[in-house]
Amino acid sequence: MTWKRLVPEPTKEFQKNLLFAVRMRYAIIFVGAIIVLGAQRFGLFPAKSAIYTLLYAVIAENIWLHVRFRRWLHPISILWIELFLDNLLITSAVYFTGGHLSPVVTLYLGDAIGFGLFISFQFAALGFLLSLVFFGSMLLVQFMGVLPVIPLYQGEPQEFAYLLIWIISLAIALMMAAYAGWRIATDLKKAQAEARERVYGRS
Repeated sequence: MTWKRLVPEPTKEFQKNLLFAVRMRYAIIFVGAIIVLGAQRFGLFPAKSAIYTLLYAVIAENIWLHVRFRRWLHPISILWIELFLDNLLITSAVYFTGGHLSPVVTLYLGDAIGFGLFISFQFAALGFLLSLVFFGSMLLVQFMGVLPVIPLYQGEPQEFAYLLIWIISLAIALMMAAYAGWRIATDLKKAQAEARERVYGRS
């Protein structure tokens, strides 16, 4: 695979992997919604209406991906759309939860890990670069005064709740990284076993 071909061939095995990834996203969305809605009870993330709208948009995107991947119509085009939508929605979530102070900035990392795990390293690298463009653009327009800075707290600062959300968000990203490492190690062992079988089969 080269940079000219960032996405694998649309085989049945690839379809199976993408559908599994979509199911994982449902679980991550559910956990993320509980964390964010729970944090609002402690005065964090006062932009409630925007956050609720984003939550509905993320759920709608995942349902759309699930349907499209099950039908397996133009899957490569869908992946490019997903790449753009994910970064747009994550950047919006980061903006409405405190901007550069947002504890959900680790979503960028989780998304890149997911792309690398289920699609390709090259596609994940492109997604990571795109996330830098989106995040950097958000910070730039805030610095220029085009976008207002969204407050992180409503009322008195809640440092403990803020740190707790940071730790949970980081833990989720690290669990995804650990799962990716396990998958890579498992695939490597499988490839080594198949190579040994081929060698012994020829002798």
